[in-house]
Amino acid sequence: MVSDNGIEFASLEHAYKLGLEGYEPKLPAGTYTCVLGDHMLHSGPIRTYEVQGVPGHKGILIHPGNTEDASEGCILIGMSRSGDSILESRKAFSRFLAILNGAQEFTLVVRDECS
Repeated sequence: MVSDNGIEFASLEHAYKLGLEGYEPKLPAGTYTCVLGDHMLHSGPIRTYEVQGVPGHKGILIHPGNTEDASEGCILIGMSRSGDSILESRKAFSRFLAILNGAQEFTLVVRDECS
């Protein structure tokens, strides 16, 4: 994940099995609007951005977490990757929120790097 000002973050999503076809994330490639709001995670309340307009899904948030076990399909954000984990997620999340500076919404472009 790269912001408009060139700051790069690592991201991670929980993937789900699709029959015999393998795994896929809930968030397919596309352009989405992310809207700021108050939400509830298992760890408690959080003010963050929700990805709007995801086909067949709602409640996809951007939040801190280090492994896919910390997500039910949300986007986890960190400073770097290490194997199947991302590192320094709270630091990255704080920096992410500071960059957005309370903006009510922003546009997220998701690219499928496998194709």
